[in-house]
Amino acid sequence: MLTNLFDASFEQSQQLVKKSILDNGAAKVGSMASSRFSKRLIGFVLMTAVFGTLAFTFAVIMPEHIAFVKASDVRAISIESAHLIGKIGVALKPVFIICFALYLLVGLFNLLPAKNYPRRLAYGSVHIFTFMLLAMVTALPFAIGLAIDGSGILGTFIQLIAGIYLISELAKEKKQECLDILNKIPPKKLYEQEGVFTRNKKVLIISAIFVFIAIINRLTFNISPFLPTKASFLGLVYGWSLILVVIILGFALTSPIKGYLETYYFNKYAEEYYDLFEKRDGERISK
Repeated sequence: MLTNLFDASFEQSQQLVKKSILDNGAAKVGSMASSRFSKRLIGFVLMTAVFGTLAFTFAVIMPEHIAFVKASDVRAISIESAHLIGKIGVALKPVFIICFALYLLVGLFNLLPAKNYPRRLAYGSVHIFTFMLLAMVTALPFAIGLAIDGSGILGTFIQLIAGIYLISELAKEKKQECLDILNKIPPKKLYEQEGVFTRNKKVLIISAIFVFIAIINRLTFNISPFLPTKASFLGLVYGWSLILVVIILGFALTSPIKGYLETYYFNKYAEEYYDLFEKRDGERISK
């Protein structure tokens, strides 16, 4: 019984790798793995120009500005939270710069000629992963700052712990799903399946109750040595911002695990797979 995701034999990996991986769309990386330089270039330029500009604005320019904003310029949140968002953004600026540089480096490296399609597919997959990592770092300053303003330090800490726990559970679920495929274990029927949220219902309910109490405290008594002013009623909405962002990004980071593993084995056994696909369909496949 296979227990390590990366130790499967060629025969075992066939349960995961399908011929559809030869199509960019099926590989879930689109133009990032295209054999045509023009498609890769256009995809990289568009992603960098649009998302890169937005990311730099939200992660660097805006935090540096609101770190010193005046109370008269703040409407929806407290001035302390605005300054907090700015401080968090400034503190995370080196992390953002590193992630942005990594994204650009992998993107530029992906533009270079690759030895073959499996290698190109691996470059494209890494490029997409760095893109999602950059998105996560970009969202953190505002997510943390708004969560602190809406639910306080304690509420934010609970959201952070619950979010990390859920991401780990999502990753475990994806790992087990891939192991079951490699070990030829039939999937459970739909009515027998339990999702991450169902299995951890008690944890989520308890966490939600504590966060809600923390939000009510910010709106009423505001027992907090760090935030002297009460939150606005919008805190009922943005007080949950951190857990929502963490869950969304958690799904974004863990959902492609199966595709990444398929790419890994396609690279590991590239020659064997090309021979298999050619023998099965009786046609020559370009590498």
